[in-house]
Amino acid sequence: MKKRKAALLLCFVMALGCLTGCSDAKPNYQGTGRSISVNGYKSQMTTVNVRFYDELSNSIVKLPDGAYALPSGLNTCTPTLIDASDTPRVFRVNTPLSDLPSCFQVVLRGADSDRKLYDLYYKN
Repeated sequence: MKKRKAALLLCFVMALGCLTGCSDAKPNYQGTGRSISVNGYKSQMTTVNVRFYDELSNSIVKLPDGAYALPSGLNTCTPTLIDASDTPRVFRVNTPLSDLPSCFQVVLRGADSDRKLYDLYYKN
């Protein structure tokens, strides 16, 4: 009986360790002087020197470095993030981040613009 309890406890600890270990921000993407780490388990994004075109305010937003909640998740080309002042921001990428692409583009101009401008991020 003690062996069974010990085995059950060991399985529980391993499962808990896997869940907490898997919550590290992965994968990491690098652009020119910029980086984004996405965490699908926590549905958040950690940024360094990131800018994007905010579709809600129709302007380019430069995010302060830090972690941001992604309530819309990573399976869309127009993720929503909540910034430090609890303001929702919508940005556009060319491929959903849930697909773990080898690279992706963050759009820097609105859909009404005829010039394409974007930041490119590559997976580390």
